[in-house]
Amino acid sequence: MAENSGSTNIMSELSAVIRTWEDENGNPNYDPVPTLTKLAEIVEVETENYLKMDPDPFDERHPSRTDPSCNLGQILKALFRKDNFTNKLINDYMRDSYYTRLGISGRDVDQLNIAACRLMLDIMPGLDTTVVFQPEADSLIHRLIKWVTNSIEPLQSYATGLLGAAMEIPEIATRFRELNSKLIPLLLQRLRRLKNSSEFASASTSFSRPFAHFSTLRSPPYRTDTVMKSPPPIVRENGVPSVDGAETPSKSGDSEHVPKDQLSERGVKRKLSLENETSPNTTDLMPTVDFRRKRNKLDENHSSVFLGSVSPQKGTLSEASNSSWAELETFVIATRQILILRYLTAMGDYQEFLSHVFEHNALELILCYVNVRVTREARLAFEALKYLAALLCHKKFSIEFIQLYWKYLDPL
Repeated sequence: MAENSGSTNIMSELSAVIRTWEDENGNPNYDPVPTLTKLAEIVEVETENYLKMDPDPFDERHPSRTDPSCNLGQILKALFRKDNFTNKLINDYMRDSYYTRLGISGRDVDQLNIAACRLMLDIMPGLDTTVVFQPEADSLIHRLIKWVTNSIEPLQSYATGLLGAAMEIPEIATRFRELNSKLIPLLLQRLRRLKNSSEFASASTSFSRPFAHFSTLRSPPYRTDTVMKSPPPIVRENGVPSVDGAETPSKSGDSEHVPKDQLSERGVKRKLSLENETSPNTTDLMPTVDFRRKRNKLDENHSSVFLGSVSPQKGTLSEASNSSWAELETFVIATRQILILRYLTAMGDYQEFLSHVFEHNALELILCYVNVRVTREARLAFEALKYLAALLCHKKFSIEFIQLYWKYLDPL
């Protein structure tokens, strides 16, 4: 009874937020950031509750199929029925020229893009990425690459997670091969810096048996379940603060005209095959987005291991008002590493990028992450193992792994 009451309250809260947006978004001075942030927090709390049920990380079904009574599935279904909102989120709020095009000054477009990317990353388990990132619509991909290369946090990390989902589509990965060849070494370097700044980096430098302890863990630690909220953003260049500590101005507000029809009329499909109805067009100014079933393959952003911006184990950071940034920084660093690993995993199958893997010693990073006894980060280890699995399809990498690290695979 209590669960039904809680579910009703959550759905009522979601409906109220969407209804407020529908009433106010047409106002010239409307600020969408609070609405996007509130929706993200709702999804993140229910994502955490879903993860506590310990779902199979390789089960790509919609949460409502795994557990029809879970709030997360109901929230995603309800949210995807709001075509006007989802169109606005993808077509407008994720543009770095949104305020410029409306002639609005004095607004920080970075904060809008952060809120939009955060919510997008939260709802990715229910989206068909092949429709969100359509091969003929390159503007969003170029924008994500720009944010990944040089933007403030957490926009940089959110963009990395979204770009990793986009690169799961072979057509997009192939068309952006040249840019990916530049991003992979950049992100491997960034990953190593983040690993070195993690609290487990100095705990142990000996990885004698990185695979031996998986059978001894009773339950996965959920230390990385965190909302990536941060204090006033520090402007970074290529993911690293400036040497002299000075802040570098962000360029993400540059005007960029993107066609309104970047999504086709068939729109973004709902993940749920159990709902076959198509939402009617609700606006003449924007293409209608129809959400249905997502692709039948392993989704890097599957909700069972999703860490883009989910809440911590004991609630969102907004509730943990006694927590200092120093205490929360470890969680954010772990989440950033997970999002980078997801992008690298999407690129792991491609032979032309293998040289970067050897040059930047990606195997050493992987073996560090899978040593859960030291890192205490089970989800980080899971993403690292998926990256390892992607790389093992290359004969050269497999031979090196077997020759140098066969002893780690010995039985207990």
